[in-house]
Amino acid sequence: MRRISFNEGTLSFEKNKVIYEVPLEKTNINSIEEIEFIRHVDFMFPIVNMQISPNRQHFSMEIEVESGFVPLSYFKSNSTDEQKYEFIKNLCEAAEELRNWDKLVTILDDKNILVNLENSEVKFLYRGLRDLMPAVSYLEEEIEMQVKRLSLFILTSAKYDAIRINGLKEALTNASQEKYTLAAKISGSQSIDDILVNITAVQETNVQKVEEEEKKSIFTRLPTLKKNEAKSEPEPKPAKAKVSKREKVENKPRNIRKEPKIKKEKVAKVRDASFEEDNQRTSTGIFVQDKFKVIVGLVIGFVLIFFVISMFAKDDKEKVQTTSNNVAQAQEDNDYLTKGLQYAAIQDYDNAVINFEKIDKSFKKFSKPNQRAILFSYLMTGKYQEAIDAEPKFAFSVVNYLVSKNTLDVVKNIKSDEPVIKFEQAAIKNDFKNVLKYKDELNLDGRRESLVVDAYIGLKQFDEGYEFAKMKGNNDMMIKVRQKQIEELKSKDEKANKDQIKKYEDEIKQLAKN
Repeated sequence: MRRISFNEGTLSFEKNKVIYEVPLEKTNINSIEEIEFIRHVDFMFPIVNMQISPNRQHFSMEIEVESGFVPLSYFKSNSTDEQKYEFIKNLCEAAEELRNWDKLVTILDDKNILVNLENSEVKFLYRGLRDLMPAVSYLEEEIEMQVKRLSLFILTSAKYDAIRINGLKEALTNASQEKYTLAAKISGSQSIDDILVNITAVQETNVQKVEEEEKKSIFTRLPTLKKNEAKSEPEPKPAKAKVSKREKVENKPRNIRKEPKIKKEKVAKVRDASFEEDNQRTSTGIFVQDKFKVIVGLVIGFVLIFFVISMFAKDDKEKVQTTSNNVAQAQEDNDYLTKGLQYAAIQDYDNAVINFEKIDKSFKKFSKPNQRAILFSYLMTGKYQEAIDAEPKFAFSVVNYLVSKNTLDVVKNIKSDEPVIKFEQAAIKNDFKNVLKYKDELNLDGRRESLVVDAYIGLKQFDEGYEFAKMKGNNDMMIKVRQKQIEELKSKDEKANKDQIKKYEDEIKQLAKN
């Protein structure tokens, strides 16, 4: 297991598990319940377990890393320029997301961020709650500076700690010639939007270069002709044979009788006159009949044309009207969304929700950052049902928030088929069978593990409860099960169960020592 110093404590890495451990005195945590909210955050890895050591000396969280994610230093050495640019864009989006989570804190450095090598997705390991958990570097420095430092670390050969200690100039000193201009622009950026603009501009320039290269390659593949082949030589004209005047005279035909010439105009007139006379005699009746058909055909044609034009005009009018309505609705939705996000940014969640609820657009069509802003606004205004209806998976966050506020009874009135809701509702109603039914469908923290043990005890399935507690390594729950089992044996027949009771009492003593 590899262990490194991190954020007042340590990070330990083992396969796909990462454990953050910190002295409890470095935090203001009194119980796990008050920080349940941090377990599931979209752009962070899930926390599968959080606990305070029995002697209350340390706090630890176990984080599960999804497959495909690698440390930032590995990504830096094994990614293309385009992947690096996508990473910076994703980092900027994550930073904007963090602004929307006022109570959430994290660390933006090369140890706490992992990247998906395929799509450059960014995810964080450690997170905490403001005023309860440490995050000194995150709180004491502008988030823009932290994003710039990470971006320059990825784009240059400088080491992260060297940039952190010596400043951004360390990165510029270690920037390659082709990356220097971009690195300088990022270094001088005044906002996260500036960084995004610079990265997007570089990507567009690269696309144009690729397109130009492709055009060049197309032309270079065309067959080339040699100059002497390309120009076709004119065919030589046959030489005229020279004929003497004498030969001309001798070759002239003699005694040829001249035919009288007839004027062409006269012949033509005679031919045309005879043709008109014959045509009039043979086609007078046919002409009258055809004339009637032509008139009828023209009338029908005009009617059909008028009908078709009318239909298309009507259809086009309807299309124009529909398009106009859609554009107007989209603009209206965008106005409400903008206002809602502005209110959410200043934590005026009531007015944010008022604007969000006026939007006609489907929730699924919003970008992920906007979805999270809407859900968080619903959460902060007590609109738990609306939040879960919009995104069922948000049920985990709703429950964790209610636990932190000690208002979990609200879950009773939520309608949802999500396992976490069904589990919590069953626990509130002491529906022990359904508690056990849904326990395997969700991640169990210490509080939920305790509810499962209570369910086993409620069903008098003591041995199963004891094995469950043992599997979780929780001595307190194991002791609790044995104590309840002893009470049950005594209520039945204490004398008959004397030996069994003694055995369980010895187990309790041994567990208490551990």
